[in-house]
Amino acid sequence: MLQKTCPIACIVVCLISIPSVQAIGIRHDVANATSTGLDNPYVAMGSAYDAVVNLSWETHRGTFQASATLVSSTTTGEYKILTAAHVVDGNSGASRPDGLVDASSYTIEFGDNPDSILHRVTIPRGNVVAHPRWAPGDPAGTGLFGGAAQFDMAVITFTADDLTFGDANTLPDPYGVWLGNPLGEVATIVGFGQWGTGDDFINADGGPIQPRDGIRRAGQNVIDAVDSFSDEANDGYTIRADFDAPVSINEARNVVGFDGAVQTFEASTARGDSGGPLLVGPNLVAGVLHGGYNHFDGADISEYGDVGVWSSVNESLNRQFLELNGVSFYGYDVASDTASIATVPEPSTAPLLFFGFICSLRFVRQRSRVA
Repeated sequence: MLQKTCPIACIVVCLISIPSVQAIGIRHDVANATSTGLDNPYVAMGSAYDAVVNLSWETHRGTFQASATLVSSTTTGEYKILTAAHVVDGNSGASRPDGLVDASSYTIEFGDNPDSILHRVTIPRGNVVAHPRWAPGDPAGTGLFGGAAQFDMAVITFTADDLTFGDANTLPDPYGVWLGNPLGEVATIVGFGQWGTGDDFINADGGPIQPRDGIRRAGQNVIDAVDSFSDEANDGYTIRADFDAPVSINEARNVVGFDGAVQTFEASTARGDSGGPLLVGPNLVAGVLHGGYNHFDGADISEYGDVGVWSSVNESLNRQFLELNGVSFYGYDVASDTASIATVPEPSTAPLLFFGFICSLRFVRQRSRVA
C-alpha cells in the first residue's frame, strides 16, 4: 500500500475501496522482532533481498513511498523495475486512478536501509508504464484503490545514464519472473513499509503502528488462494495469504479456509510495501503486492487475520503486458505452457529461457499518458 511519508494523524479504517493495510505484520513472539538491527530476524532476512528497492515520488499532495523489484530484462543495457500500477497511477491518495502517471519523476534507491544506499536512479514519467487494464478499474470498484486488482502492475525502465549515484556495473542481479501456480508454496514477502506485531488487535486503540524507517524487512507466508479477487467476468487472478496467528495467542484469528501452517517468521503485507514482490523458490517473483484487508474487524492494522493480495504475474494479460514491456521469464516451458520451481535455475546463472508467448491474445491498447 502507498506510504505517505508525512506524519500520520490517525489510523484509517479498512474499506474494500480504499488503501487498507496499515502496517507490516510480524509475529509478536519472535525474539528481537521490534529491533531495527540485524538481531531482528525480519531485518536480517530482508537485508539479503538486494533487488527489492525503495521507490519514492512527489506530487502536489506530498511525498510518497512504495516498494519495487529489479527484474530480468530482454534488452541488454535496459533495467526493468516491477511495481504496482496503483503506485504510479493511484492519484497518490485520491479515490480512483485516472489512467495517467501521477508524478513527473520517480526515485529508486538500492540498499537495505537509509544509511547504506548503494545506487540511486531518477526516472522520468515517460519511462513508466502501468497495465492498461488497471484503470479505470472494474465497474463496481471491487479492487482496492479503485482499480482492477488482478492487473495492478507497472514496469519502469532505466539505463545506466539514469543513475545519479552508484555504478551500474555493481547493480544487484535481477530476480526472475516465474510463470507458475504458487498455491501451497512457502513464499517470502519483502518491502520497506511500516511494521507492527500481530497481537495489536488485543489493544483497544488498535495497538502501536511503528513509523516507516526505510529498513527492508522480509518474512514468510504460505499461499492460501490463487483465484479471482472480485466477481468480474474475466480471466484475471490474484494470490492471497493470511497472517496466521500462533496457537499461543489466538488461533481463532486465522481465516477459515486458509489453512497454511504458521511459519517461524510469519509475516503479512504492509503499508509502504505496495508494489513489492511475492517470492517463491530461488528469488522468483510470483506476484506484485496490490493490498490487503481484514475479515474480523475491518481495521487492517498489523493484526493476525490480515489477508495480503498480490496480482499474479501468471495471469494471461499480465504475462503479455510484461513481455511487451521487456520483462523476461524464468522456468517457462512454451510447449507445455507450464512452469516449475524445481527446474528453475538461480537467476544469477540462468540463461533467458523465455522464447515466445501466446501471440493470439488481443492486447488492450494503453491509454495515452501525459508527457
